[in-house]
This record gives sequence, structure tokens and C-alpha cells, in this order.
Amino acid sequence: MSKRRKNIYFTSDTHFGHHNVIKFDNRPFQGVYQMDKGIIKRWNSVVREQDIVYHLGDVGFYKGDTAVDKMHDIVSQLNGTKIVLRGNHDKGYQTLLQYGFDSAMHNFTMEIANEMVTVSHYPLIGVWREDVTGMNNAVEGDNWHGETK
Repeated sequence: MSKRRKNIYFTSDTHFGHHNVIKFDNRPFQGVYQMDKGIIKRWNSVVREQDIVYHLGDVGFYKGDTAVDKMHDIVSQLNGTKIVLRGNHDKGYQTLLQYGFDSAMHNFTMEIANEMVTVSHYPLIGVWREDVTGMNNAVEGDNWHGETK
């Protein structure tokens, strides 16, 4: 039996439980239940248990007393080691961990194809190469519409 290598995946903006995102993003679903189940099915058709998934924020939009339970139910159905980077619609880090993510953070830098890449939910403004600029940080966008602080 051959061993399958560990793959790394990136995703974002699943917006589980968000009724309006179906209309805003022209998603092909009739309702939230169908959307949530569809995303779970598609995720698990690609991601295996040994894989790592970085979710770059805006995980879910459930509200109220049952929000954590609903999100935990969804996240527990998703294959892989799941690391979340907090998005502008996400709750705090502790809540994201209660959802069932293995780790929660703001951003990080990793090497991909011999290039250092900063991974974040938010757009990074300006040059982000320490070897060119000498910078070891960057200015984040205020939101994904291009407005800056």
C-alpha cells in the first residue's frame, strides 16, 4: 500500500450559515443548509485526513446561543488539520478554537516554491519582500475593498 503525501490547501470565505452571501456572491445554492452541506462535501472530496488546510478567514456567520455548536458540528465534519486565520467577520481566537480548528492566528509567513509568502485574510499593501526593502512587517488593508488605514 502506497503512502499518500501530505498536501497543503488554502481556502477562505466559506461563510457557513450566511444567508445573504448566497445572493451577494452568486453561489449556486437554494439556502444555507444546502450551501453548508455542499461546501463540506466538496472539501472532503479533495482534502484527506493527513492534509493541512489553512482557512484564511470568514469561516461562518451563525449567530446566537447555538452558533458555536453549529460551527463545531460543521468544522468537525471537515477533513484535515485545520488552521484558521481570523477574518473580519470572525469571532475571537478562542471562539475559533471552540469551533474545532486546530490552531487560530492572525497571519504568518511561510516558504512556497523558494519564495517567502505572507498569508493573511487581509490584503497586504506595498512591497513585502525583506530582501528588497529590509522591512519585516507590512501595512494591512482595512478591508478587502481596497480601503487602507
